[in-house]
Amino acid sequence: MAKKKKGAQRQEAVTPPQSTQTSSVVEGGEDMALALKAVHWLTSPDAKKQALFEALLEAVRPLVLLRAAKYEVDAKEQQKALVAAGNPANARAGAGLASNAASRKRPLEASAVGPAAPQPSSEEVDKAVRYLRSLLIRPEELLSKACKSLRTALHPLVEQHLHEEKASPAFRITSMLGQQARWPEALKVLNALREAETGKKPKLGAYQRWVRELNVAE
Repeated sequence: MAKKKKGAQRQEAVTPPQSTQTSSVVEGGEDMALALKAVHWLTSPDAKKQALFEALLEAVRPLVLLRAAKYEVDAKEQQKALVAAGNPANARAGAGLASNAASRKRPLEASAVGPAAPQPSSEEVDKAVRYLRSLLIRPEELLSKACKSLRTALHPLVEQHLHEEKASPAFRITSMLGQQARWPEALKVLNALREAETGKKPKLGAYQRWVRELNVAE
């Protein structure tokens, strides 16, 4: 009996502790549900009119950029695969459709979001924001199976970002000024426009529209 006990104690001593990192998403099931609710609501038309919108957008924005970068990596990998297949026509088509490749790899994600969720409470938004920010510290969890529904919920926002990146500077500034959390981004684009050629600068109407956006925000 003594030998068996010693063997059991020795086995316990060499058994590594289970990783808390891989189980943190599962343990945060309630927070995940609140984050999903908040992100679904963020994509609804009425969300921009609410005070909670800016705080939530500020937390979601880095995850959107993270997913957009992943989409671009997937697009480049697909283009490399087309080149490796030895079909120049397909390679050229892959280069032209690089930003859409990620969408093709994620069929029906946008439609899977479903109807807009009801507006979350202030307490729910606070919990969702904390959870979303925690994913930036552990970005690998966003790629896990447990976060698949969250990636699906983020998909329309990622697509919107990719579309905006390909648009004109005037369109991008208009979109950014509509979200106070993105005003610093708008300033960067405006600074770049100062060095642009006269023919490439926006017309007077665009500047007037931006002033109106700022007046309404105040």
